[in-house]
Amino acid sequence: MKNISVWDIVKDIRIGWNLGNTLDAVTQRLAPDASATQWETCWGNPVTTEKMIEDILAAGFNLIRVPVSWGCHTDSNLVIAKSWIERVKEVVDYAYSRGAYVILNIHHEGWNFPFYDNRDKAMATAEKIWLQIAEYFKDYDEHLIFETQNEPRKIKTPLEWTGGDQEGWDVVNDVNEVCIRTIRSTGGNNLYRAVMLPSYAASMDGKAIRAWKNLSGDDRVIASIHAYVPFRFALTTGDDGEVEWDKTDDVIDRMTDDMKVNFIDKGIPVILGEMGALVRVTDRETRLEWAEYFFGKANEIGVPCCWWDNNSFVPGHGETFGLYDRRECKFRFNELLDVMMKATEGRRG
Repeated sequence: MKNISVWDIVKDIRIGWNLGNTLDAVTQRLAPDASATQWETCWGNPVTTEKMIEDILAAGFNLIRVPVSWGCHTDSNLVIAKSWIERVKEVVDYAYSRGAYVILNIHHEGWNFPFYDNRDKAMATAEKIWLQIAEYFKDYDEHLIFETQNEPRKIKTPLEWTGGDQEGWDVVNDVNEVCIRTIRSTGGNNLYRAVMLPSYAASMDGKAIRAWKNLSGDDRVIASIHAYVPFRFALTTGDDGEVEWDKTDDVIDRMTDDMKVNFIDKGIPVILGEMGALVRVTDRETRLEWAEYFFGKANEIGVPCCWWDNNSFVPGHGETFGLYDRRECKFRFNELLDVMMKATEGRRG
């Protein structure tokens, strides 16, 4: 592992891509010991191949975020199925072996809710799962980044996506702390590995950002934030969604200002681990303009972005964030890809 700071790692990341709705897929129809292939494809996406990752990297991406669900692959003692962690390693290696950065996280976990009465269980479960992940991958160098949680939030409550409250902030920060302490305890390269800590719900809401804490003061952490904004343009499906990007909406500016003041100016690097905007029937020009602005503003403050790609493309059919077609092995929106790459061409190095 090179003796470089987390800032150097973040500066070396040009742009990232998410392997969405794949290794993070969950279902009650499969047993924990079902084949890795059954789990990987249970949400309708194909098995991940080296060719797919080669294509992504060849296009200019140098970070692959690999969301992974672990809890549904454990036994009653929270031991992760050997076949599952081996498959995760195969996918990680598709990118890692080619010199790319990889973010590996825990995702869609049914035990991870930030309420005080669930805090002890969440901390204990996170410790057991991260102990196994960290031990398994501890010999990987600085190109592997761990991310402690994914969007930990009060699901199905009014606070789910509104920035949280003191209870939610406290529990998220506590779980982050036990995760990073557990990772460091495994030694080896994990003593120095970059670790991403999310805010409540990984929210870019100013309240959530200000409530984020690095309780241990560890100097090798990165703040993890997600942003699908403006929300009605970027993420809202159905008739409530906005087809045109409203250029007068300053939410992107407010987000980057909040990240700069609360993180960057305080010496804490940031990665936007998920972002994107839906495919809409008449959105071609406006989405290109939005992408140019969004990536440009993030680049101004030194924050790399990771596009959320769930391999979904048909307008009007849910969350259509597809960029690279994994069945055809080709990019569907080359103009959008060009805008993204132009906006980030000065980032690496």
